[in-house]
Amino acid sequence: MRNEPSAPMHGSVPSHSVLSLVIVAALAIAPVAHGSRPLQTGFLDPNASATERADLMLSVDDASARSKSAGSTFIRLYLYWKRVAVSEPAAPADPDDPAYDWSLLDSQVDAAIAQGLEPILDFRSAPLWAQGPGANAAGTYSPDPAKLADFARAAASRYGGRVRYWEIWNEPNSGHFLRPQRDAQGRYVAARLYRKLVNTAGATLHEVDPSNVVVAGETAPRGALSFVRKLLAGRVEADVFSHHPYSFGSPELHAPAANDVYLADLGEWAHVVRSAVSAGHVISHDGTPLKRVALWVSELSWDTSPPDPAGVPSRLHARWTAEALHRSWQAGARVLIWGQLRDYPLSADRPWGIYQSGLYGWDDIPKISLLAFGFPFVTWARSGYVSVWGRVPPGIVGAVVVERRTASGWRPVRVVAARATGIFASKWRSTSMTGVFRARVGGLTSVPFSLRRPAEHPVSPFGCGGAIAC
Repeated sequence: MRNEPSAPMHGSVPSHSVLSLVIVAALAIAPVAHGSRPLQTGFLDPNASATERADLMLSVDDASARSKSAGSTFIRLYLYWKRVAVSEPAAPADPDDPAYDWSLLDSQVDAAIAQGLEPILDFRSAPLWAQGPGANAAGTYSPDPAKLADFARAAASRYGGRVRYWEIWNEPNSGHFLRPQRDAQGRYVAARLYRKLVNTAGATLHEVDPSNVVVAGETAPRGALSFVRKLLAGRVEADVFSHHPYSFGSPELHAPAANDVYLADLGEWAHVVRSAVSAGHVISHDGTPLKRVALWVSELSWDTSPPDPAGVPSRLHARWTAEALHRSWQAGARVLIWGQLRDYPLSADRPWGIYQSGLYGWDDIPKISLLAFGFPFVTWARSGYVSVWGRVPPGIVGAVVVERRTASGWRPVRVVAARATGIFASKWRSTSMTGVFRARVGGLTSVPFSLRRPAEHPVSPFGCGGAIAC
C-alpha cells in the first residue's frame, strides 16, 4: 500500500554472559520443527527515494547498511516506469535510449549490492504514453502489455547479472495503482488485465535471463482472494506469488470480509495459490506447469505510537513484529519485506506524513521493534504444551538459550539448536498458561514475550497523518 552509517543491530542491544558450561550441559538440546524452511527479510525503499524529497531521504549507503545490520537479505525498490522514461523512447527495449534516466536506481542497486543485499525491482506507474485512452495522472489506466515488456527488456538488460528478482506491478487489485478495476458494464476486468501484464513482462524477463525470478500478485488486502482466483483461472508465467497482508489490528485478527486477506488469513491465500499450482495454472517460460512456487509477504507494517498517536504502542508493536514474522513463516512465506526502514515526520503532508512504521524513528533512534525484527522470538501455550519459535540473525551462531522470568530473575528452561536457516523451534509439556520468556544467543537477547495474549487492539496500519487528521 504504498527513505551516517549506523551501528550494527547488536551494538545497541545489551549483551549478557552465556550460561556456564555446567548449566548448558545439564539441559537437553530440544528438537527443531520445520527448521529447514527459511524466512528471509528485507525493507521497502529503505532510503525513501520514492518521495523524490531530499529532506526525507537517507543516503543509499546508509539505508543499505542499516538494512543489512537488521538481518536483511533483500531491498525492495520501486521501479517507477514513468520516472525512468523521462520521455517516450525511440528504442524502448534498449536501456541506452536517451529517453531513459537510470541514475537514481543505479545508485540504489549499487549500494544494496555493496552490502551483500539482493535488490528486488518492482515495476509500477506507467507513463501516460504507455496507457490506454482515458488515462490521467490518477494512477495507471490500462497500461500496454507490449510496452511494459519492452521496458522490462531494457531494465533486465541494464541490470543483468546484478538483479535477479522482479515484481510485476504494485497492488494490482487496487484502483490506486491499476485501472480499470471494472469495465463500463460493471464487469471485473483487473485480474485479466494484470494477467496480460505478468505474462508479457514475465516472458521477456525470462528470455533475457532464464535465472530471473518473476514475482506476481503483490495484492492489497481488500478483495485479494477473489482477485487471485480470477487471475489464476488462466495460466500465469511466474516464479513467486506475493501478498501485502496489512491488518487493522493484531496479527491474530481475521479480516471481516470473506475475500479480504489480513495477516491471520494468509494461510487461506496460500491455499488458493497452491491449489492453482496443483491445477497446472502457473507455468515456466516453456509452458510447463510448475510443481511449486515460493510465497512471499512483500509488504507489511504498522505505524508506532510514538510518534503517531493513532499507531500501535511501542512494546505491543515489538510483539506484533515478531508475531508477523512467525505467522508469515507458518503460512509458508519464504520472504517478508517490512514497509519502512525509518519514519517520515508526522505531518499533514500528503501522502508522506502518514508513514511512521519505520524501525528507526525520524530522529534515527532505533525502536524496540528493530530487535524484534532482527531477532524475532514468540511463545504460546496450547494443549498442555509451551511452544517457542524464533529466527537468529544471519551470521549469529551457537545454541539458543530460552529463559523464563521468575521472582529471582531469568532462569534457563531450554537450549534449542538453530538450523542453518536460522530458524529454531521447540515445545515441552507444561500446564502453565502464563509466564514471560526470552531467547539468548551469541550475546544477543530477544525482546521478552508473554504467554498472556494482549486484548485485541483495533488500529489502522497507517494511523493518522497526511490526509488523515490526527
